[in-house]
Amino acid sequence: MVDIHFGKKTLRFRFIDIFTLVILIIIYTLVVVVREGTPLYTTIENISQWSRDIGTNSTNYLLISFLISIIGNSSVMIIIPYVLVIYTLTIENPHAWIWIGLLSGLGAALGEFISYYIGRLIGSVKSVKESEVGEKFHRMKEQFERNPRVVPLIVFVFAASPLPDDMILVPMGLMKYPYYKTFLPCVIGKTILTGITCFLGYVVGSIDPNFFEDVANYYWWGKILFLFRPSETVNPQTDLISFSSVFIFIWIFLSINFDKMMRRRSKERKEFEKILLQGGIFTFDEFIEKFKIINREKFKGFMTELVEKLPHLSQKEDKYKIEPTISKKEAYKRSFEFAEYFFSTESKKDEKKKEKRKREKKRKKGISDGGSE
Repeated sequence: MVDIHFGKKTLRFRFIDIFTLVILIIIYTLVVVVREGTPLYTTIENISQWSRDIGTNSTNYLLISFLISIIGNSSVMIIIPYVLVIYTLTIENPHAWIWIGLLSGLGAALGEFISYYIGRLIGSVKSVKESEVGEKFHRMKEQFERNPRVVPLIVFVFAASPLPDDMILVPMGLMKYPYYKTFLPCVIGKTILTGITCFLGYVVGSIDPNFFEDVANYYWWGKILFLFRPSETVNPQTDLISFSSVFIFIWIFLSINFDKMMRRRSKERKEFEKILLQGGIFTFDEFIEKFKIINREKFKGFMTELVEKLPHLSQKEDKYKIEPTISKKEAYKRSFEFAEYFFSTESKKDEKKKEKRKREKKRKKGISDGGSE
C-alpha cells in the first residue's frame, strides 16, 4: 500500500493500482506519439501482424484457444484474460466459433483441475496454509463445509461467469471434496461461458466493417466501438488500445474483495445485525449457544473488545445490554466487526484445539470409568 496525502485527505493505492496506471500511461503515450514510418511504428506493426497470422492459421487458432484456456484457469490468484483471447480468435475466424467455444470450455475445465490440486497442496504445506492467501482459502472452505450440497451449483455459477474460480476450487482442494463431483458442472459452466463469448465474436466478425464507421459518425459511443472493429489491415494504434483493455480487465477483477462479499453474506453477521436493530439483554451463555462457540475464553475477550468499540453495547458481569437506538446503516457496519471473529483463522484454530481437548478428556474419562468398574 502507498499513501498519498492531499492536505487533510489521504488516498491509499495498492501496488496493482500503481502498476496498472503506469502501464496504461505508457500504452496511451505510445498511441499518441507513434507515427507511421518510424522504427517503433514498424516494430508494433510487425508484432501485430505476426500475432494475427498465428490466430488465423487453421491449425493454430484451435490449439491456441485450447491451451490459453488451460493456462488461464490453472493460474491461482493471477488473472489471465483468456476470454479476451478466444473472443479475438473468433472475430478472426467466425466460421469456427462452435469449435473454438467447445475446445476452450474443455481446456478451461482441465485448467481448473490444477487449481483444485493446488488447494490440496496448500492444505498439506504448513507455511502456505498459515499465509494470508491460505487463510482466505480456509475461510471459504469453512463456508462450503456448512453447505456441501450446494457446492456443484456454486461451481456451475462461477464457471459460467467471469468470476475467478480459484475462490471456490482451491478451498474444495483444501477440504478434499471429490473433484469428479465438480468436473461436470465445471465443464458445462465453462462451455456456456466460452460459447457465449465465441458467439459474440462470431457476430462481430460477421458484421460489415463499414457498419462501425457509420455508427462512429453518428454516436459518441460509436467512436469507442470503432476502435475495436474487426479489420483486415493492421493498425498499431488500435491494437495498442485493444491491448490496454487486458490490463483494465485484470485490474477490475483484482479490485473485487471476495472475502468481504463472503463476510457480508455470513449467517453470523446477519444474526448480529438483527440483534443490534432489535436490542435487548443477552447473557454470555445465550451468545455461546446461539453462535455455537467452543472457546469461551477467547470469545469473551473478543466481546470485551467489541463493547469498547460499540457505544450501543454495554456489559455488566455476564450480561450484554444492546440499545435499539442504532441506525440500520450503523448496525450493518458494526456487524462486520462481529463477523471478524468467525472469519479469523486464529479463532477457528483455537476453537478446534478446544474441541479436540474436550474429546480427549471425554475419551480418557470413559477409559477410567471402564477400568474402575
